[in-house]
Amino acid sequence: MSEPAPTSADPWSQWDTNFKSPTDWPGLGYEHSSGYEIDRDGVKASAGNLIQLAASAFDRRHSSVCYFGEEHSLHSWHSVTPGFWWQLPQELAKLLGKAHELFYCFWLDLHAEAVMAGLLIEHSAQRYDLVEEPLLGDLALSDFTERVGGILSHDASKRLSSRSSLYPNGGALLTLPQEPLSEDYGVHYMTLEKANEDLFPKFDQEFLESTSGIGSFVCPLPYKEFADSLAELVQALQSRARDLRESPWRGAAADNAQEALRQICGNATALAAIAGGLATANSRYSEVSNECRLNFQRVVDPDRSGWNEVWDFGATPDSRTRDFLAGSNQDFWDIYSNMPDQIREDLPGLFINDKSLADLRQEIHEVQTHRDKYPNSGELLASYQEDLRTAKEAERKFG
Repeated sequence: MSEPAPTSADPWSQWDTNFKSPTDWPGLGYEHSSGYEIDRDGVKASAGNLIQLAASAFDRRHSSVCYFGEEHSLHSWHSVTPGFWWQLPQELAKLLGKAHELFYCFWLDLHAEAVMAGLLIEHSAQRYDLVEEPLLGDLALSDFTERVGGILSHDASKRLSSRSSLYPNGGALLTLPQEPLSEDYGVHYMTLEKANEDLFPKFDQEFLESTSGIGSFVCPLPYKEFADSLAELVQALQSRARDLRESPWRGAAADNAQEALRQICGNATALAAIAGGLATANSRYSEVSNECRLNFQRVVDPDRSGWNEVWDFGATPDSRTRDFLAGSNQDFWDIYSNMPDQIREDLPGLFINDKSLADLRQEIHEVQTHRDKYPNSGELLASYQEDLRTAKEAERKFG
């Protein structure tokens, strides 16, 4: 296969952060013969194996996510203090928090889709109409919930049974706001007093010990562990695809299932690469923040006596503050420059069924009929129309 095989190093560092289906796939291509053939027991066993692996992979990492509050917020980032003067690390912290949420949503949808693929393939082993109608068909969400409930804890099962707002092909850019921030994001008007307020906020000691300052976070996702887990999922998807082909299972319905697995695999490699980039960004953010706080007093030397400032060519504590922060500001820019530029999923849409299509059409009709109730009706309709287009395509391909 053209994709690098997972190794103990970090295979995801070689993968693309943007979705790309594998060019070769063990269940498709020159090995495929014409006609229809299925070993129902073999297909059912391979599908069950995929369900177990994908659900278990979700369960292992699900317990690593920190939840806060009744609604179980997907991230645990502390908001920086109001009036924060140094804008770049503040905005970057917000962006890393947004990436945290988007990543988890994508990761949740990806594992649910892999489990659903296994369930639909398992169901296919019991059908006899696939020669005439080679579509995977629909599965009631209640059946999905019941099956994963026998594998996962109640909490994990409940989470896996839900879809995020990204599903099946949504996403967002990871970009800093351009206005009203200036090119240096606030360094030009920093003073010693403002820097002290930002670098050494008056929080309790427990908070300071658990953060790096400068808008830091308490509990980011363990991205490297997530990336390694996704690399294992990629291997599992490829292995199950090979098992299905060799069961044997051949024909248009088998090809349809393999295309879904291949698309899910492309999402897994993209998300693994994103995880690698975010792991580096989070780690580097903490390093720069710590270096800033540790070295600030020594370099700026706010208590330097007046006669020494002559030897410093007229520099003042305020100007030395700006010079010091300029270097760290560039470090924060470098972090931003090397982050993934977006998080977007492009899943097959195996959870879409006749009911979800009907509900979406009803939502569109409601907005069109009562535009006065929706101040942003134009944007809302455009979004719904795109969702409908995606849903119809998923229904056309997979039934």
